[in-house]
Formats: sequence, C-alpha cells, structure tokens
Amino acid sequence: MRRQEKGPFPARRRPPTNVRGVEPVRIDLGSAVLDGLAKVWGGRVTAFGSKDGAPFIVSFSDAGDPFEAVLPGRGTVTSVAGWERSLVVTHDGQRAHRFEASTPDSGPLSVEPEDIDHVADARRGLEAAKWIWAVCGDEDPLYAVLDEGGWLRALDFNSGDWMPDSSGLRLASPDQLPLVNQGDSTLYIAGRFSSQGADPALPTMWMLNEYGTKQLNPHVRFTEISDVSDYDDAWFAGSLDGRPQLVTTEGDLGPVPDVDLDPIAPTVLVASRQYQYDTVGIRLVLQTVHGIQLWTSTADGWLREDLPGNVLQAARCDSSTSLWYVADHELRHVTL
Repeated sequence: MRRQEKGPFPARRRPPTNVRGVEPVRIDLGSAVLDGLAKVWGGRVTAFGSKDGAPFIVSFSDAGDPFEAVLPGRGTVTSVAGWERSLVVTHDGQRAHRFEASTPDSGPLSVEPEDIDHVADARRGLEAAKWIWAVCGDEDPLYAVLDEGGWLRALDFNSGDWMPDSSGLRLASPDQLPLVNQGDSTLYIAGRFSSQGADPALPTMWMLNEYGTKQLNPHVRFTEISDVSDYDDAWFAGSLDGRPQLVTTEGDLGPVPDVDLDPIAPTVLVASRQYQYDTVGIRLVLQTVHGIQLWTSTADGWLREDLPGNVLQAARCDSSTSLWYVADHELRHVTL
C-alpha cells in the first residue's frame, strides 16, 4: 500500500546495535522512485512508483530475479493488485489509468492497457474517476473509485457492478487520500470522511461489500491510521498519541511493542500476512524516534531489528523469512 508522505525528515541518530543483526540488501533500480509494495499472484512482491517521470513497476520471480516495466504515459503507479495478471493503476496528476501486467516466472513483464468489457455505467464511472485503487484479497479483485466530488465507490472487477450503497463515503479533504485494502470479498477503507456521521477530524475504519457500507470499530480512536494489512483477517495499524496501535476488523486491540513513534510520521506498517488474528509472528515495521525498526512478536516477547533508511514508505513480507521494504523511495530486501 502506498502511504501519503509528510516531511521533511531529518536523518536520525540510531540506537546501539541490532538485536539480531539483520543485513538488508538495497536493490539497485537506477533512477526509480518507489512509493509502495503489493502482494501479487503466488505470494510475490511488486514494488511500484515512477522512473524518469514514467510509471514503473518491478516484480520478482521465485528465484528473486527482478523484472522491470516502464508503463506508457507520465506520472506514477498508485496501486497494484495481484491476479492471474496483475492489475496496475497509474496517475498522471489529473486522472487514473488502468493496465494489466503479466506475473513473471522466467521472463520480462509485459504490460498492456486494460480493457474491461463491463456494463456502460461502470465503464463511465471508471473513466471519470479522479483516483482508482486496484486491490485483491484471495482471488477476485475489486476497485475503489474516487470521483471529482470526493465520493468513494466500490466496483466488482469480474461483474462490473457497483457494490450496493457504496457511494455513501465522502472524503473530508481531497488532499488526504484513504488507505484501501481487500479481504476475500470485502473492501477495507481507512481515512477521514465527512459522511455517514463520521467526525472528519478523526480517521475512521470502514468495510464495503455486497451488503453495503459499514463503519468498523467506532469505539476505537486513532490519531493516525497508516496501514490496512493484507487478507481477510485485516489489521488496522497506526498510532494513538505517539504510540503504536493495532485493531482487528472486529474491534479487538492487538499487541504492540513499547516504543515511541516519530512525531512527524508515526508510521506503523503490518508487513506479515496473519491468519485468524494469530498474534505470534506479527512483523511490524515502524518509523520510531530512533529510525526505522522491524519488530517481530514471539511467544517470549518482541524482537527488534534496526533497519537502514530515514523515511519509511512501505513494507510487506512475501514469506515468513523474507521482508521487502521501501525507505527513502528505495527498495530493500531482508532475509530474516
């Protein structure tokens, strides 16, 4: 997921040595400027952003070989969804554009414009969209579509149908884009909204599916929400008064390390994909007062690793022993 960035960020003084001494590897992608990461078909990770002013993605084979693609037009990639062919959304500063990309096995990525043969109303809604997010939970992808008026809707990719009652969420500010992710057939949304009785001053959590729009966890307060984790058992992650906070879709608070977050960007990212809200093995990548840190929950408590980089943009694991993260708009890989 792509995080809206704040700044500026000064370099931070690091605490002493790592707890376990991991050695991240920086992936050299030339002039690429990366903003986000997404899980794609088969559990692989795709990083996305721009390169020399054009939209850019890079994915990896099972053997770890990088496959790059520069997409048509100008601007940047804003989301990628893993499907049989990955869905890629770009933005040129005015509107969104949609593409499909092959999932690499042993050859280069191929990219082509996406042509959805759906009902005319859905097509008009997509073409008129200010922003589009492509997301994929288990198998069937969804779109979140934001129009010029700030209203958010959900579109089923396969049927081309708008989800019922999914036009009732309106952004409080067009400059504060929401976070979007998907479970199996449910869209999870976090952001500041001025409709459905939401307080526009506070970030709130929502689900959009075939049954309509519903606010989640109205009793839970966040100062900032910085991530919605992958898969059906999603965690909403962020901060409350400068400390990490996790909450399930059902409203249960999760374990967090005892650490102070960076006051400028109190970023909390859930890198691992958890099942049944298992609290052992959660991997959180945090922007703390001491810099970027990876925290892993174990049966005996939390383990910490200090990671290189100043500004954290994204983090995802593609296995229990492999972490990818974007810091300072560069991609790094960690074998755990």
